[in-house]
Amino acid sequence: MNLKYFSLTCRDKTFVYNQVLIPHLHRMSNLEKLILNISIEGEEKFLDGNNLKKNIINHMFRLRQFLFHIRSIVVFDNLLHLPSNEDIQHTLTNCSDHQVISYVDYFPSESKGQCHIYTYSNRMIFYDDITNHFPDGLFKYIQDVTLFDERPFDHIFFL
Repeated sequence: MNLKYFSLTCRDKTFVYNQVLIPHLHRMSNLEKLILNISIEGEEKFLDGNNLKKNIINHMFRLRQFLFHIRSIVVFDNLLHLPSNEDIQHTLTNCSDHQVISYVDYFPSESKGQCHIYTYSNRMIFYDDITNHFPDGLFKYIQDVTLFDERPFDHIFFL
């Protein structure tokens, strides 16, 4: 394909990231700008910078701008070897020429964890499942926010 710009925004969770989305992106090797705003569930581990580099960035040689907000949700069986926010942040170097932010949350009562990774300059219009670990920031374009946590909220979200 000769597409130069591609943007995918989907508020619903996708369960076919590796099976459908990645093969389609590989066919768009001429992209210069890519914007992804997606939620992924059903993978074995959080989507991190290593995954972005291996499955997206390394296949797009002309890519100049990559903006994203990716929320991945995983089910965990044991509490050992769960990646921390620092572990995820460490993988995000060289994924974008913009500041990349991450935060990780675990919800023991549901045996689930979630990880948000996003470029700060992204023009996201929704932000789902913000938790107490939300790292703050000014988001000019957000129109819809959902909050979720097992603990009461500590933050003031609106100016």
